[in-house]
Amino acid sequence: MKSLPLFDYSSVPADERSSIERSFGAFTMLAQVLEWGRDLDPAVVVDDIVAMDEYSHDVVVKLPNGRHLAFDTT
Repeated sequence: MKSLPLFDYSSVPADERSSIERSFGAFTMLAQVLEWGRDLDPAVVVDDIVAMDEYSHDVVVKLPNGRHLAFDTT
């Protein structure tokens, strides 16, 4: 099964990166990310959606620690 690749552009510490990969590595659809966020307490929701073109969007999720993840969707 294909998983979401993680591209780290902010030099996240190795332990935090590993935690992110464990949380999202098995996800294959944006719906799984949204479901995961709704299940947290407090809930994590989409912070922004950036239209890249008519087919591609970046979906930005703010994590509880203040970091943001951007999911490239088509």
